[in-house]
Amino acid sequence: MDDRDLVVMFQSGNDSVFLTLVERHQRAVFGTAVQMLRSREEAEDVAQEAFVKVYQILRHGGTVEFLPYVRKIAANLALDRLRRLDVAARHIDNERRYIRSLHEESAEEVTLKRQEQQSVRELIERLPAMYREVIVLHYVAGLSYQEIAEHLGEPMTLVKNRLFRGKKLLKDSLVSQGGVSVEVR
Repeated sequence: MDDRDLVVMFQSGNDSVFLTLVERHQRAVFGTAVQMLRSREEAEDVAQEAFVKVYQILRHGGTVEFLPYVRKIAANLALDRLRRLDVAARHIDNERRYIRSLHEESAEEVTLKRQEQQSVRELIERLPAMYREVIVLHYVAGLSYQEIAEHLGEPMTLVKNRLFRGKKLLKDSLVSQGGVSVEVR
C-alpha cells in the first residue's frame, strides 16, 4: 500500500496507519535532520517534531505528499535550530569524509585540511545572512533550488542569484585569506 492510500485511511479515522507511515519513513527523516544538525539527540527531537506537525496537518484535512513534506518540515525545523544556536557554519563539515581521511592521509595533511575547513566555516559565518542561508540550505541540507525557493518563499531566480553570489563571496574570501585553492561548486 502506498503512502497516499495510508494518508487517506488515516484521514478517514484509522489512526494506526500513521504509525505505519512513521515506521516507513523515520530513517529518511532522521537522516535529513542528523545530516544538518550533526547531533543524534537534536535530530531525534527534530524528526519527532516533524512527524507531530504532519500528523496535525493531516488530521485537519491537509493533503500532502507524505515523505517529501515531512522531510521538508524536518529540514525547516533543523534550520530553525541552527539559526537559534547560531552555529550553522560548523555543520558544513562532512564528518564521514574527515574520519576516512584520518586513515588515508598523513597527520600534516589532516591538520591542513582541518584548518581549511575551519576557515571555510568561519567565512560562511561572516557571509551576509541571505547568502549564508542559501549556502547552508543547499550544501548542508541538500535542498534543491526549487525546495529552497519554496522554503524561503522567494523566486527561483533569486535563489540561484544568491547562491551564485554567496559562492563567489566565499571563494573570493578564501583566496584573499591566504591563497587557499578551493573549488566551490
